[in-house]
Amino acid sequence: MIDNGLKKYIEDFVLPHYKKNDKAHGAEHVMYVIERSVVLAKEHNADINMAYTAAALHDIGHYMDPANHEYISADIFLSDEFFKTVFSEESRILIYKAIQEHRSSHEKELSSIFSKILSTADRTTNVKKAIQRSIDYNKWHCPDQSLDVYFENIIEYLTDKYGLNGYSQVHLKDNAYDLFIKEMQQLLLDKEKLEALILDLLP
Repeated sequence: MIDNGLKKYIEDFVLPHYKKNDKAHGAEHVMYVIERSVVLAKEHNADINMAYTAAALHDIGHYMDPANHEYISADIFLSDEFFKTVFSEESRILIYKAIQEHRSSHEKELSSIFSKILSTADRTTNVKKAIQRSIDYNKWHCPDQSLDVYFENIIEYLTDKYGLNGYSQVHLKDNAYDLFIKEMQQLLLDKEKLEALILDLLP
């Protein structure tokens, strides 16, 4: 069970900041990651409050610097006075490291079960959602691109991340992700079908 005081603080003072992010890293995304993190924490007998907090803070600094947002978000968590009253120093360091290590491009070994939970929970498990997030990110950061450039950028991103040699990975067993990556890799082999799906999802 998530601590009521912790939940209220995060809902009142953390989650509203996600309105500043692009839609791909906004409120819907953070709630998805929170829900998956809590489920995974229960499955692995890990502290639910710690997993919940790491998930809630993981992208809070994305609007400041997308390329380095994991470090900014981790620093925001570590400097927050409220969390110092809730968690021990040891627990705060584990949450801090989990936020730093959550990105799918992170290459080093993850430092704890909380890093593995957050990294796995942060992976998209729905093909349309993955494409939609890429569209939303591109429209937010490059609003004046031509349609051809949109296609090129989105397909390149999806291939780099989810293709046969893609960098996306999970660190815990996740059947939903296994099904997703299989479906996505099949779709990446059918450019015509992929372009049609992108076009259908464009606003």
